[in-house]
Amino acid sequence: MPPRGRKPQSHNVFAFDDSSCPTLGSVLLDTSFVFEALSTNQPRHEASSAFLSQLAADNVKIAFSSILELELAESAYKVAIKERFPNKRRVAMRRDGRALRRATRLCDDLLGNWSQILDFFEWRCVELDSVKPDYLAYMKLGIQSYDAAHLATASGLKLDAVITLDTGFGLAPKVTSCVLTHSSLVRGTRGHRS
Repeated sequence: MPPRGRKPQSHNVFAFDDSSCPTLGSVLLDTSFVFEALSTNQPRHEASSAFLSQLAADNVKIAFSSILELELAESAYKVAIKERFPNKRRVAMRRDGRALRRATRLCDDLLGNWSQILDFFEWRCVELDSVKPDYLAYMKLGIQSYDAAHLATASGLKLDAVITLDTGFGLAPKVTSCVLTHSSLVRGTRGHRS
């Protein structure tokens, strides 16, 4: 028997990997989504990669913050260090030559793949300076600095949605943008908005 009561509110948060995804014309890509789409060993890679391909097939315009590539590079380093030293303090292992070699290869692969993907889209990269007042306002809501920069980019461009795998984007006001995330993260993201 289905539960009684009203249907839960969407809070303008939807899953990109199911039928609830709205029609899109322009979106902002958050680093967490791009990283998962490009990294084959990540848990949500298949769904993220498939959705990125669908965006290209649908001729959806993409935008992203200028910090995206920096964050992609940092993610590559974190993954390489975690692989090499799974049980050690990773900050102390950052300068280990073995981890750095692996991180450099991962970083080069990620950035190379990202560059190739951009060939399939009409895209816009927004410099951080142009959204500074907005990202500071988002930080006052408790949103982390990098996330605030991505949200400020989206709100400044009046995009249809922000695509992310970071539940912290649920802290953004509902009027900012629709948030699209993986179905396993919808509940947590909506929880920030309730």
